[in-house]
Amino acid sequence: MAQTVREAGLEPWSAAGTAERQAWVADLADGGLFGDRTVPRKDWRADADRMIAACASSSPRKRGSTNPDTPPGFPLSRE
Repeated sequence: MAQTVREAGLEPWSAAGTAERQAWVADLADGGLFGDRTVPRKDWRADADRMIAACASSSPRKRGSTNPDTPPGFPLSRE
């Protein structure tokens, strides 16, 4: 998708960001964050909590923000 948008002469902000997030989640899965990939997911909230913890333990740039005032876990934080 990003390449198609780029070929149209536009910067693929949304498509590139989506691709980056999908790659990030795939990397988390490859690293075992979600457990056995062959077992069906039962509680998406548990997976979301694991992702939030992964965000909170990384630098602001790694979690998608260049703003040092961004709260931990953003954009995945929930209250």
